[in-house]
Amino acid sequence: MYLRGDAADGLYAVVGGRIKFRSCTTDGREVVVGAAGAGGWFGEVGMFDGLPRLHDAIALNPSIVVVLSVERFRQLTSAEPRMLANFAEIMTRNLRGLSYVTLEVSPEPPTERVLRLLALLVHDDMEQAQGRAVVLDVAQDLLASLAGLSRQTVNRELRKLAGTGALECRYGRVVVDTAFLRRRVALSSIDPPLPPPT
Repeated sequence: MYLRGDAADGLYAVVGGRIKFRSCTTDGREVVVGAAGAGGWFGEVGMFDGLPRLHDAIALNPSIVVVLSVERFRQLTSAEPRMLANFAEIMTRNLRGLSYVTLEVSPEPPTERVLRLLALLVHDDMEQAQGRAVVLDVAQDLLASLAGLSRQTVNRELRKLAGTGALECRYGRVVVDTAFLRRRVALSSIDPPLPPPT
């Protein structure tokens, strides 16, 4: 979608697929800082400050996104200033998601880290699921990058959780028992789903 240092060209909404956000260290190591699936928005910071992109946004699979150009964003918010509150809410929610990963996922031992990360990734789908399983279209490599663990460790933890009935591993996806997640993970630090724009 874009690379770190690119000019901010618009605000993106994911219709289908999954986008990861990453930066690279000076020695070329990839650091994944987040991901967005269908219904997710990204690129909003540049709409407010006009500065270059902070990280790379890379499509993990064939994805469909809608782009609201900078010009269109300015037209909309000039005509309807109250829309700025909606866009600001998207920005603060994404920042909370990043803080959740940094403060509540990363310090935990591997099992809890994987559980909390899964809870973050399926959070928006949990209300609609009403206790049913949610299919999370995400590869173990991405889970490993987000969790700061090796792929082997994530694979081992997922197999352990699968043994308890908490989830089912399939190729390129994880089927998560949301009722189990609600019992095991405190979700108070994750924002509720965004309301529809007004």
